[in-house]
Amino acid sequence: MNATSVCIVSAAALFDPAQQDVLLGISFINFGCFIMACQLTLEEYVMRDSDEDEEGTPPLVVVGMEGFWGSFIMMTVIYPITYMMPG
Repeated sequence: MNATSVCIVSAAALFDPAQQDVLLGISFINFGCFIMACQLTLEEYVMRDSDEDEEGTPPLVVVGMEGFWGSFIMMTVIYPITYMMPG
């Protein structure tokens, strides 16, 4: 629903000839919504109770894993790439 609303709001920019790379921007937004949906689905899958005997992963552990891996990827991949970019 979020991706649909973004497309509807962004459709006005498609018909404005002064705007450039509108489709690229819309596709980035839609890709971001897709990634967010995958993340939320994965969180629910990890936190679910698989059997009656086993408990799912506690929410704070999932949030901690998200924060750790997000920080790790930002510091080891994204920041070095943006540091090397010109401009």
